[in-house]
Parts: sequence; structure tokens; C-alpha cells
Amino acid sequence: MTQPQNRLSHPRNTRQRSYELIDEADDSESINERKNDLAQTTNTIAGDVQIQLNKLDKQLKSLSKAVQDYS
Repeated sequence: MTQPQNRLSHPRNTRQRSYELIDEADDSESINERKNDLAQTTNTIAGDVQIQLNKLDKQLKSLSKAVQDYS
């Protein structure tokens, strides 16, 4: 009787495995691109939020001064 071969040693499984490695490499590049896009978008949003906070701060200071002047 012959012993059953390990499934991974079958040529078809080996080829499939090499394709999986190629897919994983492509996925890795895609993931890195998405991370970079996310980081860039996050930085842009943070900058926009900071601009709005600065505008609100100026308006609040102006309003506070106006309230003090009329008190």
C-alpha cells in the first residue's frame, strides 16, 4: 500500500499556493496605498477642522469683547 501524499505537495496545490503569494503581494501594495490615502485624507480633514476652530475662536473672542463692552 502506498501512503497518501501530503496535499500541499501536489503540483496543483503548489501552483495555487504561488498564486496566493502573488495575490498577497498585490493586496499588501493595495493596503499600503489605502493607508497612505487614509492618512492624507485624515491630515486634510484635520487641517480643515483647525481652520474652522481658529475662525470660531476669533468669533468667540469678538463676541466676548462685545458682551464686555455692553455690560
